[in-house]
Amino acid sequence: VVAAEVKSLSGQTAKATEEIKSQIAGIQNVTTEAVDAISAIAKTIEKLNAISSAVAAAVEEQGAATSEVARSISGVSEASSQTGEAAKSVRAVAEEVSTFSSQLDTEIDNYMNNQGRT
Repeated sequence: VVAAEVKSLSGQTAKATEEIKSQIAGIQNVTTEAVDAISAIAKTIEKLNAISSAVAAAVEEQGAATSEVARSISGVSEASSQTGEAAKSVRAVAEEVSTFSSQLDTEIDNYMNNQGRT
């Protein structure tokens, strides 16, 4: 009778161990997905930081061009051209920021959707 109980308990322990093992594997998979998503988000943020630096440089360039216009009326034509180029740079960078922002939204949505499935 005791041996049968021990055997039964051993079977229950094995079953519980398998369930725990399965749950741990699931947690590991979700953790890996989360790490991957966070890594992708971090890379996008790094790109956004680089773009922000480019925007700052373009704004500084635009400011320098504006100062040139104020110092010399005779140089209005060239300063205007520089300002136009800086504005084009700012626009191009703003479009890149918009693209990266959309990618970041997509990555966050994917991550959140993956969280809902687990």
